[in-house]
Amino acid sequence: DPQFRNYTATSPLSADVSIVLTNTKPQGVKAVRLFPLTLAAVCARGFAASVARLGRDAFRETALILQKARPFAWSNWANELGLDTPEPRNIIELDTMFSVVRAAERGIGIALVPEILCDAWFRSGALVRLFSLQLETDDAYYLVSRLKDADKPEVTAITDWTLGQFCRQPELQ
Repeated sequence: DPQFRNYTATSPLSADVSIVLTNTKPQGVKAVRLFPLTLAAVCARGFAASVARLGRDAFRETALILQKARPFAWSNWANELGLDTPEPRNIIELDTMFSVVRAAERGIGIALVPEILCDAWFRSGALVRLFSLQLETDDAYYLVSRLKDADKPEVTAITDWTLGQFCRQPELQ
């Protein structure tokens, strides 16, 4: 979320515990880095054969879906692969990453989505990865809480539970 891009203690933290996405460690709060934001190119399973048939032309012939907060994600991804920047006929810009994922799931186009957060879609087969390459961004997810609340039993409990959930992820060990 762009509002957390440069999160500081002066930013309002209305929840006891939050997960924020930012490119620097949040200051003035207790912050634990959970994992980096990595993006994978995906599409709906039923759309994957068409994308494969088109090869590199898929990026010109197929709509590319992106989150408005990440307008350069496709350019950065292509650069990592050593490809020319995609010049699609259609670009679909959506406000939230959830809407990006859902649009890809419905076969509207190809999207760059957060790898770890889309695991359930991959396991169910609703989304398929198009390439093994993931684009690791400068952003990371942090678990944050107010300093004055960090030692409260309920904050400690949810913090411990969250860390336990993410520590089970192979890429985090």
